[in-house]
Amino acid sequence: MKKFVSALLSISMAISLAACGTQTGSSSSNQKSSASSGAEWPKESITLNAGGDAGGSTDLVARVFADYLSREVGVPVIVSNGDSIVQYQNTYSSTPDGYTLGMGAMGFMIYKHTGTMDFGLDGFDPLGIASEDDTFSLWVTTDAPYQTLDELVAYMKEHPGEVNIGMKTATSVHLEVVGFLDAVDCTANVVDAGGDANRVTALLGHQIDVTVEPISTMQGYMEEGDVVCLGTFQSERSQIYPEIPTVEEQGYDFTFPTNFQVVFMPKGGSPELLETISSAVENVLNNPDYVASINNLGAIVKNRSYEDTLQYLNEVDQLLGDLAAQIL
Repeated sequence: MKKFVSALLSISMAISLAACGTQTGSSSSNQKSSASSGAEWPKESITLNAGGDAGGSTDLVARVFADYLSREVGVPVIVSNGDSIVQYQNTYSSTPDGYTLGMGAMGFMIYKHTGTMDFGLDGFDPLGIASEDDTFSLWVTTDAPYQTLDELVAYMKEHPGEVNIGMKTATSVHLEVVGFLDAVDCTANVVDAGGDANRVTALLGHQIDVTVEPISTMQGYMEEGDVVCLGTFQSERSQIYPEIPTVEEQGYDFTFPTNFQVVFMPKGGSPELLETISSAVENVLNNPDYVASINNLGAIVKNRSYEDTLQYLNEVDQLLGDLAAQIL
């Protein structure tokens, strides 16, 4: 798997709160029909299904996005969060009338490649990328026997299979870890340590030795002197944290797409409706106040056209599929 992604870059993260109950989609995919035209939309409130729990990265971005989309289109946009797979299914099985939208990170693309779901990017019409996190990085504690990337790689070569690297199975972090180890030609004990909060706890408690997290999650621990960032996985330094070097610039031929939050709707909407909604989403993403709000969450918004967004997501999807094949 050649050090996959020189053709890519970008992701998500955050702060804010509040929970809403999960809503379930009612119509099956083979019963879908577009009930609105672009000229009619919207006439009523919109539900935004966010894949993840209240307070998680997707939920936080979703609440900011929902606020600005509501201002843009003049109706309430209600965030409904819950288990990511359930929420993807809810959106997928909904009528493509513009009143049920979804938001998800790379998982909604990865799960098809790992066999967790039978649809992925091909099951939706993407509308835009709401946020991107260009800071996913390798982290170790300050008392680890390696305090630089070179030292970690040297240690793994001298102690094959001994370093415990925490991830969550079949997620972007899992793929990042697998890709990194392949790039540096090392072996390690890759363990499922759960989601972000659990991995941070495991790292600080020395149950794992290394993990992958965005800088926004780890910044407080870094400032307290508990952890060290060894480098980001993106192809360029972070716009928000430019002082942190990339893995690639330290001499290791490895980059990974930035983690992102994609806004999408079920496939099958009329071309007029799709154009109307994607234009509204584009207006939100180009709103300087929205961009500033996302920056406050430690993420960025890239100014991509709708066509460029589709091309980018298809390129990422292909790369994720190639990499996922190596963990099955």
